[in-house]
Formats: sequence, structure tokens, C-alpha cells
Amino acid sequence: MKPVFKKDRPILIVDGNHCLHRVLHIPSVANLTTSDGRRCGGVYEFFRSLRKAMERFDPSKVVVIWDGGKSARRMALHEGYKASRGTGKTHSPIPNDPDGKLYKQEFYNQNKIVNDILPNLGVVALRLKGREADDIVWWSRQLIRDSGDSREAVIMSEDRDFYQMVDDTTDLYMPVKDMYMSLGNFFTIAEVPIERFLIYKSILGDKGDDIGGISGIGDKTAKMIANNAVITKDIKDIKNVLESLRQWCAYSNDKRAQKLTHNIDIVWRNYQLVHLGSEVLEEDEKEAILSALKCKQSLDLNFVLRSFRDMQFHSILKNWYDFTIPFRRLGTEGVDNG
Repeated sequence: MKPVFKKDRPILIVDGNHCLHRVLHIPSVANLTTSDGRRCGGVYEFFRSLRKAMERFDPSKVVVIWDGGKSARRMALHEGYKASRGTGKTHSPIPNDPDGKLYKQEFYNQNKIVNDILPNLGVVALRLKGREADDIVWWSRQLIRDSGDSREAVIMSEDRDFYQMVDDTTDLYMPVKDMYMSLGNFFTIAEVPIERFLIYKSILGDKGDDIGGISGIGDKTAKMIANNAVITKDIKDIKNVLESLRQWCAYSNDKRAQKLTHNIDIVWRNYQLVHLGSEVLEEDEKEAILSALKCKQSLDLNFVLRSFRDMQFHSILKNWYDFTIPFRRLGTEGVDNG
């Protein structure tokens, strides 16, 4: 079902790293090659997925955001933060790649190709050195609002960290399940109310980012606590929220919930790690984001056509005009586009 937006066509904000990693972890995609042996599946599936989202939401602007490094603030808070990234402990879909080096190189290679193509499709690509994509997505949404731009936004990612960004003008699209999250169906999907999602997330931790939760408290118990704890009404006063949470767990009849009582420091640490609004940017970084958001890219579909021919994307080339329609709607074509 196609969502109905209240005002103008929305802005589509894409978590580039997550989307490219997601498609590259599909073995059939990761091992797709050209006739001369070059891996190209990640590029192929990335653009198919992006085009599908654009066809569905008909955005007025698309911004793809990439990781520029790990957060120094988070690493100072927790030395184990994302410690397993790049160590070979994560599964590689590429055969005979036990340490993940081939996968890492393929991600780098195909990331570069994707970024070469994006501006020629009218799509803005954004990366800030030393900043994580999640934080740039959060700041992009805030700066759009602060600039007086009232357009709604759709965030494209499978990363559940973005659940916390859902509000009356910001929705989340998860392409793998083809699932669309808004305030209207938030509880149905998350099983906790939006105002308590960060409490749940801080109790549980995040295995993907090597953020440990409280031993003995799993997903079910974390949701039970987040849903039932009697806490201060001012949910933004996090210190008082955590104190009232600790007190509620201390008097709970559930022994698993009682474990939180002596581990509230872990919940506080995790809150600072998972809360996207905790990351502070420099003014020049904000200016860089605003500049990218205001940037208008001119289409060069001939460049894209040559690139796709080189990578032998026959199914896209067969329906070339139809494939380009959502991109043509983004801006004025600056060259002969064929």
C-alpha cells in the first residue's frame, strides 16, 4: 500500500551503509559477476532496491548517507563499541573468505561504484569524516525541520535504531520485509510505545554494535519492563526516568526485572550509546549537511547507462526508460539523456 503524505512529495533519506551491506550479505548477490569475473551484485541490487523505494514514495529529493567512521564519543563511553567490526567474526557470503577480507574489499569497491553513479541519477550522497551514518541521518532530519522545510521524510533502513526517529512527519521504510512504519502502526511492529522505545533498547543493548544489555534480561523481559514500569511522566528527563525505572524494578515480583536494580548504570550507558540525539556536531558539519540537502544534482543518464552496460545489468537495460522514471522526476536533466 502506498502511503499518503499530508503535504508535498517527501524527502527519502537512505542509510547507504546498511542498505549496501544488506544486499551484499545475500550470497547470490554477493557472488554475481560480470562475464570477465568482476563482482557487481551489490551495485545491481542497491539500485534496484533504491528505485523500488522511489517508485513507491515518489520523493522530491533523495539523500544517501554513508558512514564516515566510528563515533569517538561512543568509543570513549564503551571500549567494546563495535569491536567485532572488521575482525572477521561476522559471516562473509563470499566462498573461501574466513576472515572477511574479500567481503570488506568488495564492499569498498562496490561502495565506490555506487557513489560514482548516484549524483548522475540526481541523488545526493553524503559522508562526514568520523561520523556514523545513523547520526547524520538524525541531524539531516533535524536540520531540514530547523530550516523551515515542512516536507515529510521517509528513512530507508532495516536498522532498528531508526525506530526512535518515527514521529508525525517522519516514517521508516524497511525494504527487506517491505514494511512501512509510522506512528499509526509503531506499537504493532515494535511492541513498545514510541515514547518508551529507548528505554527498551537501553535495557536490551544492541548485539550488532557490541553493546551488551543486562545479563538475564532478554527481548521479552525488556519489553515487559518498558511497557509496564511506572516512570516519571516527563520522558525527556532521562535521569529521573531511570531512577523511577530502578525503583519500579526493585519492587517488582519478577526476579528478572529485579536484575535491573543494580545495573541501572548499564542502562544509562546504553542510552547514551543508542540515543541518536546525543551526538553533537560542529557548525561546519551542520553546514555541510545543509549544503548537501540543498544541492540540486543534474542527471547524466548516459553516464549511468554506460556504467550499467559495463556491469552487464541486462534486466535493467531491457527496461531502461521505465527504470529511470523515478530519477527523472528528481530534477532537471542537464545533458542529453538518451
